[in-house]
Amino acid sequence: MRKLLLTISLLIYPILFWSQEYIIGEEETITTCSGGFFDPGGPNGPTTFNEETVVTTICPDSDLNIQLEFTGFTTSVDDILYVYDGQDTNAPLIGTYQGNYTNSFIVSVTEQNTTGCLTFEYVPDGTFSPLMGWDATISCVEPCQLITPEITSISPSEFNNNVYTVNVFADLTFSANAVFENTDEGATYTWDFGDGETATGLNTSHQYTDLGTYPVEFTVTDNNNCSYTINTTVDVVFYDDEGDCVITTINSDFEQPNVSSVATFLNDNNVPGWFTTATDSQMEFWISTNGAGGIPAYSGDQYIELNANQASGVYQDYDTPIAGTQFFYSFAHAARNQAPSGQDVVGVYAGSPGSNLTLVAQYSTAINAGWDVKVGTYIVPANQPTTRFEFRAISTASGDNTVGNFLDDINIIANLGIVSQPQTIACTTQITLEALGSGQWIADTNNPATVTIESPTSNITDITGLTELGTYNFTWTNQYCQETVAIEVAEGSFTLNDDSIDILGQCDTDGINSEDYDLTLTEPQFVDNPENFEISYYESEEDAENEDDNITNPENYTFLNDQPYTIYVRIEDDTCYQITQINAQIFTSPTVEEFINLSTCFESLDAASYNLSQNTPLVIGNQDSNLFTVSYHATFENAENNVSPLDELNYEPVSENDTIYIRIENNNNSDCYSIESFSIETIIIDIATPPSIEECDEENDGET
Repeated sequence: MRKLLLTISLLIYPILFWSQEYIIGEEETITTCSGGFFDPGGPNGPTTFNEETVVTTICPDSDLNIQLEFTGFTTSVDDILYVYDGQDTNAPLIGTYQGNYTNSFIVSVTEQNTTGCLTFEYVPDGTFSPLMGWDATISCVEPCQLITPEITSISPSEFNNNVYTVNVFADLTFSANAVFENTDEGATYTWDFGDGETATGLNTSHQYTDLGTYPVEFTVTDNNNCSYTINTTVDVVFYDDEGDCVITTINSDFEQPNVSSVATFLNDNNVPGWFTTATDSQMEFWISTNGAGGIPAYSGDQYIELNANQASGVYQDYDTPIAGTQFFYSFAHAARNQAPSGQDVVGVYAGSPGSNLTLVAQYSTAINAGWDVKVGTYIVPANQPTTRFEFRAISTASGDNTVGNFLDDINIIANLGIVSQPQTIACTTQITLEALGSGQWIADTNNPATVTIESPTSNITDITGLTELGTYNFTWTNQYCQETVAIEVAEGSFTLNDDSIDILGQCDTDGINSEDYDLTLTEPQFVDNPENFEISYYESEEDAENEDDNITNPENYTFLNDQPYTIYVRIEDDTCYQITQINAQIFTSPTVEEFINLSTCFESLDAASYNLSQNTPLVIGNQDSNLFTVSYHATFENAENNVSPLDELNYEPVSENDTIYIRIENNNNSDCYSIESFSIETIIIDIATPPSIEECDEENDGET
């Protein structure tokens, strides 16, 4: 809408000129691939109009799809523009637009739309508005290509019934892939983790900081602004308390000792695991109830109120011999429902017993909100062999810190053992294992093969040499515990015909200095029935391992001359993958660009000598002197076989008319060469010696 006076309008938007102006509602259907599209007020004028619902469909004038870029959009929140993915308002709704958009945005036809059209319905609220409406540029783009996105893994996790189960605070790796009908050039990859956080890229990382079930979306958008989205579900849970190396909480849900009434006071000597800092040593136990501000227990039948008679703390101590141990904690917290409103606030403190404990975090729960599970984490500093976790009342809705802050199901856990799960591998002879804390990896002496543990004292290590089938056991041991994980090496479902092949290798004589090659032609050399496998190509082994940055057009890959290439081929089925390699190089075949015949005068053939290398720069010419070598030979056979090269700097001819054969060859491939010949003419100069003349001087006057 544009309802301000012209002078005001000019201060906000400059006057724009369009090759063709289209105003919503003036035409039922517009067929075009250019122009401007505007609200009922038009592009620039102070036009008033009736507040009526109007509809316009825009279709392309060619075999393309309509796309609109909105460069300005400001309406009332009750004046709404609806955009439909098709020829009328019965088509799927793409989106609704209202209010103020500070950045431009694009609306495009989706891949499901075969018409190429978009329908716009403007529904105002019927009241006057001075806001500026919208400006949009119409264009046409290529129809969307088919894109098939796939979430390949979320690690570490358990995957069952299409749900990934992960631990809270775990560092997760999200991996995906996408297959493009045409090209992935310019494509973007976006993750929405369902907790308000997003990321980009095929592979990314994320950490959930609260429990719950989250919808995760992975969206692929190509350079034509066509998007495809795939969804999955992530269930974020607390850590399992099982395992030989797991530090756990005693009496976590206060089911011991058994009590029979609300607000039972017990000396902490009678409570397994827990103690209070109160001088009277009293702890206050509750049973499930709806009276006196109480609620049913979160876990089991019993829970505690944080303070009994005194404002104090409730704590439990844990052995922490290893610095850097990471604790994770969760607990159910509720307010005591005696005050009409407000909240109870509890603090979690940690540190060495007898010292001033540090506040790790504080949490609040409102009156009548029931139980709410809180989570957090704490890392043990150096020189703290025992760690105390203590809960203290910071405030209560009642105003009395001894009345409020119910606690139940307190789980404080640290795992000093193995993170990697038992697993079965195939088609590989190595694996990476991970544990927590510090310790040492030990391979079982009865393993099927002798392995190499690359970093035995690191919590994360690569292990190689799993060359035999069977079960391999690896133990992680530290000063607190030891734990073993089993790795089963099974036979893969496919066998390679070859794991490395060479292609090309020819001498290139066409002068183009490159060769386009279809890499997919090599597939039958690696595996039988390659159509049964997913095969992709990469320029580095690391990319092949991670499925990152694959060669997008392997049917037309360009090799440059005189550069060695290794292409890594990832071949996989449902059970495993293997990486093979293609080695390739093309060699430039040289030519003799120019030479001169040599001719010099000498008194005799024995005195003749020539510098043949004066032809070398002429022979090489504009070619790369570092790539080629020139030699000279007395016969064509010697040049052909590259034997008996002549002395270039001091060649002594064998006749007055010699023929010299030039050989220029590629330093990287002696089979790539060229031979030409030139002549040497030696001119022998005879120096005349006149005869001696003798005559008698009869008059003895010096004259004859």
